[in-house]
Amino acid sequence: MLNSFEDNSEVDFAQLLEKGIATKANKSRDIFKVVGGSNFGLEEEGVGSVLKAKNLVVKAHAFTESARAAIEAAGGTCVVLSPTRHIPLEQAQAEKAVVVAGNLVRLKELRALKAKRDQAKELAKV
Repeated sequence: MLNSFEDNSEVDFAQLLEKGIATKANKSRDIFKVVGGSNFGLEEEGVGSVLKAKNLVVKAHAFTESARAAIEAAGGTCVVLSPTRHIPLEQAQAEKAVVVAGNLVRLKELRALKAKRDQAKELAKV
């Protein structure tokens, strides 16, 4: 399958579906795994598989070891996608870190306000 793409192209599962290479999602889930071997257009040569398309950027939720090895041996890159947001995992983690940092700042502000309010209540009792 991957051999049907041109060199230096970016491949995601939507493109595989569009070309008719892949026909359906994994058990109605939107998580897609790239597998190596003849099922993915890799020609058998001796023990291993050969990927003829060079420098592909393949985006999927998971890769088998053989698929990852074949893609990287051909100069390509495997990009793991977030299972919930369908964006690169590193990008999803970076965005999550920004949200968490913002939440921590807000939490600190709320704690400071609560401490100030509690202090004002103590002074009002006296």
